[in-house]
Amino acid sequence: MRVLFILAILLTGCFQMDEPICYLDAHCDVSHVDDYRQDEIQALVWNQVYGRDDVPPPVTWVLRGDCPDGPGFSVYSGGCAVGIYRPAEGQVWVTVTPEKWESYAHEMLHALLDRDGRRDHDHTEPEWETLYPTALQSLRELGVLQ
Repeated sequence: MRVLFILAILLTGCFQMDEPICYLDAHCDVSHVDDYRQDEIQALVWNQVYGRDDVPPPVTWVLRGDCPDGPGFSVYSGGCAVGIYRPAEGQVWVTVTPEKWESYAHEMLHALLDRDGRRDHDHTEPEWETLYPTALQSLRELGVLQ
């Protein structure tokens, strides 16, 4: 019986992340991670650069993913990603990396296009050449992106 219990724990661990996923809007403890400045950056990217006045999608910050070859988390296609927009849930997921704000801006643009009825997995809409570079430049000027 003890062997089955240990086996069940080990197998369960194979399908879960090592650390819990942290929703910042749930006020979880992220004190061991650098300052997110999410409200400020949300206002810059979502409201100013992308010109949205609706509520942005919630962000799930993944503190430690489950990908064996580096940061990120498993996605439905079988690969790994450091950021993803999940249209079914209307959520953005971003892994905490030095490039997290670049991923944030990228996934928020997916959300914007989806809300406008234009799912664009191939990055062919004109906003990828106009809004996204503007968002990255604004993040550089803010000092949160190299």
